[in-house]
Amino acid sequence: MSGVSTQYQVGNVSAGERSLAVLPRNWKANGSKMGVLYCHGYGGTAMECRNSASQNMWTLVEAIARAGFPVLSCDLGGDIWGNPTAVARVTTARAYLQGTLGAKAGKIALLGQSMGHLTAMNWAAANLASTACVVSSMGVCDLAGIQQDPLFQASINAAYGGTYSNATHGPASNPAVNTAAKYAGLKWLSYRGASDTIAPQPTAVALAAAIGATATANTVPGYHDWATVGNYPVQAIVDFIAENS
Repeated sequence: MSGVSTQYQVGNVSAGERSLAVLPRNWKANGSKMGVLYCHGYGGTAMECRNSASQNMWTLVEAIARAGFPVLSCDLGGDIWGNPTAVARVTTARAYLQGTLGAKAGKIALLGQSMGHLTAMNWAAANLASTACVVSSMGVCDLAGIQQDPLFQASINAAYGGTYSNATHGPASNPAVNTAAKYAGLKWLSYRGASDTIAPQPTAVALAAAIGATATANTVPGYHDWATVGNYPVQAIVDFIAENS
């Protein structure tokens, strides 16, 4: 872990929930550098970016911290698909990142993995002036679309009170709905596997087109798995965060 230090805690950000802070070595907590919040994927936790299965994501998160940016990963309510509770957890996490951990006041960057992209984007939609940029890793862009997948349908329905309705929940919780009004000017960078069938590239291309010139949707070789993250251009992502800090 050359160049970074980690802090794992329970209950320090939200009651009963885990958090992992990945900090630049000799971090001074003096408000000098923008914070980055990692939003985990389905079935993940705050430790998702640090476990052995997701070593490639750890490589990316470590590189971000080595570049001087404090990174915080939290449980964010669990598998709740960007619902209002998840969005509220991000607000709490931002306060901890900028308060206790000493990140720069004001805007934060968000790194959303798969399901966690919904949390990142829904928070950004509600807090656009406080969002520096969003990095999407295999990000779910259309909640209504993935809700049709039997693998995730029960979990999504439970997160939205029993049944997800795009008409009812979409305007606040589905990035694919009312996109231009939500995300005008948002700096958004997306990477996913070219063969991803869970969060397919056409949904990212549509979202990028709706956001406008500040959004870019890229593919790399791979599927919807951790191996694909190893194909991301790490330095380009770090540079994108730095340019928008």
